[in-house]
This record gives sequence, structure tokens and C-alpha cells, in this order.
Amino acid sequence: MRPGELMKKRYECPRCGAGIKPDDIQCDRCGEILKPIEPQSETLPVSVTVEKVISEEEIPVVFGQSEYLSLSRQKQLLTQKEKEIARKEKELMEREKRLTEAIESLEKDNRALEEAMKRCTEFEAELRAREKVLKERERELDALAEKLEKSMRELEISTDSGRKMRMSTEEFERLLALREDYQKALEEGLAKMKKQVEEELRERFERLSQLEQQLKAAEASFEKRVTSETKIAEKGVAEEPKEIVAGAVDISKLIDELKKEIDVQIGAGFPEKLDDVRIRTHIERLDAALDGGIPKGSVVLINGTAGTMKSTLSYAILHNCAVSDNINSMYFSLEQSRESLIRQMERLGMPREKSRDHLMVVDMIDLRKRMAKEKGDWRSILMRYVSNVKKEWDFQLFVLDSLESFKSLADYQFTRQDLKDLFDWFKSLDITVFVISENPITSLLENVESEVYLADGVIELQMKELDHGRMQRWLRVMKMRGANIDPRFFSFSHDGSRFNISVPIVNSHDSP
Repeated sequence: MRPGELMKKRYECPRCGAGIKPDDIQCDRCGEILKPIEPQSETLPVSVTVEKVISEEEIPVVFGQSEYLSLSRQKQLLTQKEKEIARKEKELMEREKRLTEAIESLEKDNRALEEAMKRCTEFEAELRAREKVLKERERELDALAEKLEKSMRELEISTDSGRKMRMSTEEFERLLALREDYQKALEEGLAKMKKQVEEELRERFERLSQLEQQLKAAEASFEKRVTSETKIAEKGVAEEPKEIVAGAVDISKLIDELKKEIDVQIGAGFPEKLDDVRIRTHIERLDAALDGGIPKGSVVLINGTAGTMKSTLSYAILHNCAVSDNINSMYFSLEQSRESLIRQMERLGMPREKSRDHLMVVDMIDLRKRMAKEKGDWRSILMRYVSNVKKEWDFQLFVLDSLESFKSLADYQFTRQDLKDLFDWFKSLDITVFVISENPITSLLENVESEVYLADGVIELQMKELDHGRMQRWLRVMKMRGANIDPRFFSFSHDGSRFNISVPIVNSHDSP
């Protein structure tokens, strides 16, 4: 037999010819027994349970130079890791819940502070009204005293020339009694009025003192709550999201701003410049940001994207001035119909009946009907129509909604000179104008020929996306010639009846 045949028989299965190893006892392919099986001693079966395997000491299995953990040990480690992750997740959820409750509580305290400041403002207005009444009464008393002195001088003259006038003794005594009655009535009136005014002022100042104490208590509670939440935040786990810390409000700065605003509202005196005529918007915080209102005769640009309530804000200013100040105004809508606009504003708490006598609403349909016989492009026709109405009905406020629609009425490219001519024409009418613009404020600022640089004032409205997909409207006064404005961002909303503008969110240079 040749060597090749011997090797073949030794490393191949004699039955199927499959390859085998020298130490194999049985063929893996056909099951042929390759070596005789040695008999083993009989052993009793060992009962093995899962509990016993788990409870026994863990012995690592060694394969060559590598060491592996047993299955039960791996399972135990995974269980411990899962419990640790669940514990941290529970801690994070509890912290998130506490922070949410703290934020809600802070917002509630903020609303309470705003209500208190509002009451302080109302009390201040009442005190000023009382002061005005007091001054009127003082003038009346001065007039009465002057009249009494005049009567007394006449009485003295009559006394000196009593013989010439042939005044009887009874008439002279009656004049003396009348003089004493006048003097007594004057003193009693002054004393009574002084006492009444002192009592009223004392009550008002006591109520102001109580409000001040409530504000101080609220601020102390506010600071205490913030301090506790800060300590909780410092003890948080390492995996806590950084967005919560990054979005935190500077509480001390907020409190300082609230104190400053309260001091300004309570301690504000009469206007420094009597000739500085302002148009109040009657939106409290907006008037404060505008330094008391919009200077009369200004051209104000109200800029914002769709959905920022530009038209609602403009209409609300005209409606408030019509209802509160009886100021005539015109709202010219080039995009929305008159009926649709009025229905929308009535749903927002501005009924047409209250402002009908002082607020005129016009749309393109009305313009086409009334100016059908006029010649020229619609831009010039619109300007002639406004001029004619101004001559017949002296309105002081005007809204153009919107500037982009007005530009599209022209048959040519609208240049910077055309825009300047339009704004100069508005000023020649001696009215305060609000021009609505929808172009992005960033593109307007980049273009030095845009309406931002030609307008006297700019009010910017934004839609800001917060965490969890929430949206919030922001407002700021970018500029206003002739006014010491507050250029910070404010959050604002409409509750169905009026605008609510809250404390500043960020500084103007932190805008999105």
C-alpha cells in the first residue's frame, strides 16, 4: 500500500469518506463510530435547578487567554444598569415637574405684581383727580375771598362816608354782621375742605402703603422661591439638559426692572414738555415703551411676518383713540374687505358701534365705486381720495394696510424717491400715519433705501418658537424720533378683548 492511500484511510471516514480529525470518536456527517467507547462508571444524576445555578458562586469560564462572564452574571449586571437608568430617569422627570411648577408659580406671581401695579396706577390717577378738584376749590375760595375783601373795602368806604350817604345805624350794624358772617363762613368752608381733603389723601396713601407692602412681600417670596429652585438646580444629576439652564431668566435683573417700573409709575409727575403732543395707544406697556405715546405727525412702520397681528394692533390703536379720545381716524385696507376686517375686529373685542362715529374703514371696493370716474393709476387715485376726505372730515390718524399692496398699484418700479414722496405727502396732511409692512426686517435693514430708514418710527413684531414647539409673539419699538423709547423685546398676546404685553424677555441685542 502506498503512503498516500494510508493517509487517506487514516483521515477520512471509512463509511462516507468525509474528512475527520485524528482524535474524533464519531463522524460528524454519517455518525460512524471511529473509536470504541470506553465504559464509564455509573453516576447518579445531579438535579440542577435555575435557583441553584443562580445561587451558586459565579465562576468565570476561561477559553485560552480570554475570560468571559457567565450568563447569570451578565444578566445581573444588565439588571443593575437598567435600575440605575430608571432611577436617573425618574429623578429627571421629578426635576422637570418641580421646574414646571416653579415656572407656573413665577408666572402667577408676575401676574399678581402686574395687577398690583395696575391698581397703583389707578390710585395715582384718582389722587391726581382729587388734586385737580382741590385746586379748583382753592381757586373758588380765592375768588370768594377776593369778593369778600372787595365787599369789606366797600363797607369801610361806606363807614367813612356814612354821614354823606345818610346810612342809618341799623343798616351799619347789618353790614357789620354780614361781614362777620362772610368771615365765619369762609373759615368754616376752608376748615371743612381741608379736613375732607386730608382724610381722602390719608386713605389713599394708606392703600398705597398696603400695596407697597404687598409688593415687597411678593418680591421676597419671589426671591425665596428662585433661591430654592437655584439650589435644586445645583444638586441635579450630570445628565440634566443644558437647555433648561440656558433658558433661565435672570431673576435679580427682572426684579430690578419691576422695581424701576413701579417707581416710575408711582412717582411719575406731570409731562415735562407741555408742547410735546403724543398720541396714546391706550395699550399700557406699549405707551410706556413709547415714552408716553407716539409723537403727533409721525410716520410709523409696523413690520412683521404673517400672523404677527400687525393689522389687529393697528386697528386697536385707532379703535382705542376713537373710543377714549374721540379722535377721527381712517383705516385703508388694500388686501382685506371692509366687512371681513370689521367682523374680525369685533370677534377680538372691538365692536363697531363704539367707534363708528370716529373710525372710517375703507377698502379697494369702496375706492373703485367712489372714484370710478377719476383718471390715472390707482395709487394716485387713492392719494386724491384721502386728500378729499381729509378736507371734508378732519381725521388725525391713518393706517395703510399694506405698503406692498400700495406699491403694486403703480404701473412702474417703486423707487426710494417715490417712497420718500409718499411719506412727505403724509406729513403734509398733518396726520399720524401707521404703515403696515410684511417684508423681513433683516432685508429692510440691509437696504439703506428701505422704508425703515425713511419712517419716523418702527414697531417690529415677531413670531418666536420656544421649547416643545410653543410659539410666542414678540414686540419691540426699534426707533421713534422725538421719544426716549425702551427698545427691548416684550412678549404680547391678545385674550379676545385686549392686548396683554408682559415684561421684557431679552435685551434688544439678544433678538433671534
